[in-house]
Amino acid sequence: MNLKSLIECIMNGYPIDKNNTEFSNNPVAKQLRNGLNGIVPDYILMDYYTNGSPGKGKWAIVPWIGVFDTSITQSATKGFYIVYLFSADMQNVYLCLMQGYTRYNKRFKAKGNEYIKMVTNYFQHRLGLKDDKISNNLINLKSDSKLPKGYELGDIYHFAYSKNNLPSNDQMLKDLLIMIDYLRDTKQIMYDPNDVDSSIDYVLRNVSNYKDELFVNKDDTFHTYIKKKNYVHVTKNVDYMAKEEENSRIGFLGEQKIMNVERNKLIQLGMNDLANNVEQVSITQGDGLGYDIHSFDSNGDDLYIEVKSTKGDKNINFCITSNELKAMKKFSPFYVIARVYLVNQSNWNYSYIDGNIESKLDLCPVKYRASVR
Repeated sequence: MNLKSLIECIMNGYPIDKNNTEFSNNPVAKQLRNGLNGIVPDYILMDYYTNGSPGKGKWAIVPWIGVFDTSITQSATKGFYIVYLFSADMQNVYLCLMQGYTRYNKRFKAKGNEYIKMVTNYFQHRLGLKDDKISNNLINLKSDSKLPKGYELGDIYHFAYSKNNLPSNDQMLKDLLIMIDYLRDTKQIMYDPNDVDSSIDYVLRNVSNYKDELFVNKDDTFHTYIKKKNYVHVTKNVDYMAKEEENSRIGFLGEQKIMNVERNKLIQLGMNDLANNVEQVSITQGDGLGYDIHSFDSNGDDLYIEVKSTKGDKNINFCITSNELKAMKKFSPFYVIARVYLVNQSNWNYSYIDGNIESKLDLCPVKYRASVR
């Protein structure tokens, strides 16, 4: 049996057996669980693990066969992998570069659909099209159930095959090799291929928008500023997208470090339950709260931590948004600014600014919202 005949066998046999046959020892179910083992040449799958699922305990609405890089994941519930998804009516099958939907649903709950789509869009932008038959249009699995709808959102790129017009086996193998190439590129883009959650968190952090900034003192890296009524204009050639992505990477790295600091603090205080509840809200709830991390102090009271990270030393100036300023006033004295410096070096360090924070900062506005009178 080759790849094309396997796909044909499942598309023809699954609807019949699903309605008329016991689940446990069914031959079509066994074919799905076997994945692509013995179906495609060994050289294609030599670095990958493959299996599939007809469902757990009962027939699935949408069965699948997956190909996994085990350093990323070997589960279809999370991470990035390759999968053949069969539509519920068995008229179409999609060869997809996929994200595991279940992990988004578990971590982010009501925001899971929104966040998986954001990450899908990010990787579509970063990876680009490798073949004119590849599509990033929304796939249609012919089901309104929650999990198939989640699969549809998690599809990054795909080849679409119709039951009545399957390509040749050779072409299907070529398409699979293209998807494997996509998976390799995805691994290169991931923040940490061995940590799916951190990689997803980094993307969500990277696509956030920051507006209405106040600036602490002045900084010569800004292109324009006003000082003593003298207007100074500095012209520079800057790759803004690369600069923004680097700033996001630095910010995310700093937040991860402070998350560890806070958890370790609470564990050392014997407050393990609270340590488990430290939350990177910039990811789980979005970048609109005015702080990045929700933690707890030694009395068990809430702490609202805004993280400011830099590759430079502790004397480098930093930005504060108007939203952060409002949160600072609202949550004082439980609002903290965590200053992380030398963030990408082994000798990184941090300091906290707490208490009456405004009295400890020299705030200088550098942006104004204007409207026509």
